[in-house]
Amino acid sequence: MDQDVSACLGADLLSQLAAIVGPDGILSGDALAPVDPGYDPANLAAGLMLSPRSAEEVSRILALCQAMAIPVVPQGGRTGLVAGGVTSPGEIILSTRRLDRIVEIDPVGRTALVEAGVTLEALQEAAARHGLSPGIDLAARGSATIGGMIATNAGGIEAFRHGTMRDRLLGIEFVLADGTVVSDLGRVLKNNTGYDLKDLVAGSEGTLGVVTRAVLRLDRATRPAATALLALPSIDDALAVANRLRDRFAGRLRALEVMWRDYAAAVAGQHGQALADFGIAEQPLYLLVELDRDEDLDIAEKLALELETLADRGVVADAVIAQNERQRRMLWLIREDSEAIERAWPGAQSFDVSVPLPALGSYADRIARELPALSWAFGSSSSATWPMAICT
Repeated sequence: MDQDVSACLGADLLSQLAAIVGPDGILSGDALAPVDPGYDPANLAAGLMLSPRSAEEVSRILALCQAMAIPVVPQGGRTGLVAGGVTSPGEIILSTRRLDRIVEIDPVGRTALVEAGVTLEALQEAAARHGLSPGIDLAARGSATIGGMIATNAGGIEAFRHGTMRDRLLGIEFVLADGTVVSDLGRVLKNNTGYDLKDLVAGSEGTLGVVTRAVLRLDRATRPAATALLALPSIDDALAVANRLRDRFAGRLRALEVMWRDYAAAVAGQHGQALADFGIAEQPLYLLVELDRDEDLDIAEKLALELETLADRGVVADAVIAQNERQRRMLWLIREDSEAIERAWPGAQSFDVSVPLPALGSYADRIARELPALSWAFGSSSSATWPMAICT
């Protein structure tokens, strides 16, 4: 055991914690070196990580730490951008990495019972074997965990269609700070009994308890039929196009992602490309559109005809439709590789802000006006080093 950790917490407490999780469930000092800290190196600053295998072990850890007045910081995949997983010496990291079982996929009830440390990608793959999907997706799918996504009420790419994690959640099990286990693993959509505890926990950022298991709604899995990148003159045009596509392709629209030019160009540049390399003209905004398959329609052809109409009306300046899976992945790379901004501008700030659609244009314009002043205030030599990295 690391000497610094022993000095902070005491050998007796560490011995009791080790007895709860076993030798494979406790990491400290050099043993933590191989662990990816995520977006903030301070996530591992506590120097001690416990990884329980059950709600009962979580309960014993929290009860002991509360009795000893030891702060505990829950962590999932450490993909958050708001420092929710940051720790300090004298604290304890409670990792859900070993709570990684997919307990059950129910294809009839279309539900999944999973432990908190299951990654989104693992759940997607397990559900897909039954022709189902969790109805939520985000770029960090390979490392983001279900417990963390519940705690942050994650939204992701399909939120406009299926809602956020709060909307996907049917039941939940969590552990309070004193070790009390609260279990309400309901599996029905219609439940009008009493207070809705899962709605309180979703989005609570770990302040009300540690999520250990959850029941999630599943939907029929769909496959993309057409993916296109549209170049647009203005945010008003983008909103108009988005509304028209929602009407014309009701029930088939898989994704609608608006990206400002500075963001799209910065990400493409990190991959050694210019936006022109994608075969699309340079415009202030870009709209990434993806549609699901339809057995009765050629969705790609219908989208192409719709884009021609929109181009004739002047609201779409240019567009490119992916012709194969490689091109589709390249288009999605522009949207999903937001880490490219961090690579180009280390320490860049990232915010997830919800804005009513009518206010989106004025909100972005205000940021563009005020950002240069902030760059000078924080010592940047030029406002040009601060990209307008905004996407929806």
